[in-house]
Amino acid sequence: RVNQRLASMEIVNHRLVGDGVKFLPSPNTRGLIRSMEYLIAHDDEGASMAGTESWLMQSASEVSYHVLIGKKGEVTQFVDFNKRAYHAGKSSWGSLSDLNWYTIGVSMQNRNKEPYTEKQIEKFIQVGKLIYDTYSLKDILGHRQISPGRKTDPHNGFPWARIKSGIQG
Repeated sequence: RVNQRLASMEIVNHRLVGDGVKFLPSPNTRGLIRSMEYLIAHDDEGASMAGTESWLMQSASEVSYHVLIGKKGEVTQFVDFNKRAYHAGKSSWGSLSDLNWYTIGVSMQNRNKEPYTEKQIEKFIQVGKLIYDTYSLKDILGHRQISPGRKTDPHNGFPWARIKSGIQG
């Protein structure tokens, strides 16, 4: 189940491959994911796709997502899906804590609660479904759900019903 294909994109050896997919290896990763359980949705709060890419490539940021999706539908992967990214921080869900060990983090480029673009939503569904199906994940959660009181992303305009239906449905 390591190789899975969907439309013009596939996962090969825990890495997205396909049209318009870029890989930038973030230094902010350590260890292998213990058990892949959930997909975590984020907003990056960055001013631009390039700015967030630059930030995630700096070890001083101590932050990484597995994937970032830009407003035009651009896709950049920073950490292989079997490796631990630094996206969840202090977090818990059910009996699990420190969810970086159990989750794959996908962020949408979004600052100040801007509306998500149609291209972003479509690409999030495409990438999310591929990840969800390849790794047999249990659910899709928001950063705010796993870090209540500490995080507020994705913002209230996140189209949860559409995203969940498109990925799980």
